[in-house]
Amino acid sequence: MQASYGERSGNATSSNEGGADAPVERSDDHREVPFLEGCITQELDKRGKPLKEPTVLGEARSKYNTSFYEQYDPTKHSQSVKELAVGKYNGSYKVFNHYLLYSDPTTTAEEIHDRIPKRGVRLDDMTVALVLETIASPGKLHKWWPAEFDHLGMPRATRVPLGYAAKMWVSAGQRDVEGKVATKEDEGYYYLWWKGLQVLMGKEGHDAQLYKIRPSWEKDKCPGFGFKLTHKAVVPCLWMA
Repeated sequence: MQASYGERSGNATSSNEGGADAPVERSDDHREVPFLEGCITQELDKRGKPLKEPTVLGEARSKYNTSFYEQYDPTKHSQSVKELAVGKYNGSYKVFNHYLLYSDPTTTAEEIHDRIPKRGVRLDDMTVALVLETIASPGKLHKWWPAEFDHLGMPRATRVPLGYAAKMWVSAGQRDVEGKVATKEDEGYYYLWWKGLQVLMGKEGHDAQLYKIRPSWEKDKCPGFGFKLTHKAVVPCLWMA
């Protein structure tokens, strides 16, 4: 079985998330994403030790939220962003204080290299999902966007969910990464989980205080993207225009 989530609409315009405007309707077009049916939740970590519980972000990390960063505007920043120093994550996001936030839900896979700067920007959650889906090299993900990805190309567990959330439409009969089957009543938009470990719930999930840091050494639960029935989207649409 494969799950899918809606295409980004090219004729919509980006604005602040969570506004009062009408939601963008689900598109009939969709992008297929890898999904393994019937994944089993692991109780032991990679070292064979009992898996620890997720933890809250805490005030020190939570301040690096969507409002902390100026949004990247190609008409103003296309040249200046290239001059920004490439920060090296050292356990604190302070080294990325001067970065801009790339948050444009109209970006497509074909436009990644032309539209998304490869230095000087943070990526929102929808864009993180897009580059994970498109760029297979963990080394490139880590080199170009060190604030978002570790050396294995995995989204950092300590990053605050930013900007637009990454979501997929779930229909009755689909299984989540824990093997639970969606019913007709469950149908709707759910946050994407990368490898069943990292949820990309964006600003809306962060503001709803849903995000927790995953435990270290946790095993991958699925290849690619999946969903969890426990994490239905706060905003029941792909993104707010």
